[in-house]
Amino acid sequence: MRKTNHLIYVYDFKVPFDNNLSEMDLRPIKAKIKVSGCHRNFKGLKDYCYIRSIISTHKKQGIDYFQEPVNIRKRKPITISM
Repeated sequence: MRKTNHLIYVYDFKVPFDNNLSEMDLRPIKAKIKVSGCHRNFKGLKDYCYIRSIISTHKKQGIDYFQEPVNIRKRKPITISM
């Protein structure tokens, strides 16, 4: 089973080369810290991570992530496909 699935990304281009989505989600945060040096306070860090989380989730789900913060502010439900 492992031998057939080991190089499946070579044959099926929908399969990602690596399976490290969490690392890809953390890269923008690390880049921000490298550029600015640090976050000013914990609340700013929490807000930044919350916004990055929304954008990342919506990109993965194929949802318009520019419109979704407006929907959140208007208290409209978030629709995520399963």
